Amino acid sequence: MLARRLAALGSAACLLLPTAGSAADLGGRSDGDLKVSWSVQPQTREVTAVCGNVFNQRRMSARGLRILVESLDANDRVLSARDASSARDLSPLGGVPFCVTMPTGANSYRVRINSIIWDEPVGQ
Repeated sequence: MLARRLAALGSAACLLLPTAGSAADLGGRSDGDLKVSWSVQPQTREVTAVCGNVFNQRRMSARGLRILVESLDANDRVLSARDASSARDLSPLGGVPFCVTMPTGANSYRVRINSIIWDEPVGQ
C-alpha cells in the first residue's frame, strides 16, 4: 500500500508540464492519472494570471495537491514561482481549478504538479 502511494507520488512529482509563451498559448499534459490544462491571461501592466484545471483521471480520490507555477526567461531560467496548490480534495474522475497571478515580463510559464496523495480504496 505504501509502495503504491509513494510510486504515485513520484510519478506526480515528475509531471512537468510544457511552457506557454504568450497569452494565446495553452498549456496542458496528461500523465495517465492527472490531466492539466492552463492558459496565460494578461491582467494589468504588472501582473498576468495563469489559470487552469487539474483533472483526476483515476477512479480514486486524492488530496494534498501541490501545484507550482513558474515564470521563465528566454533561457528557461525561473524568474519567479508561486504556489497554486488546492486545499480541496480531488474526487475520482473530478477536477479542481487553480489560478495565480504572476509578475509580467516572463518569456514563458511552466506548471508543475509537485505532489499528490492518492487515497487508498476502502476495503483494499
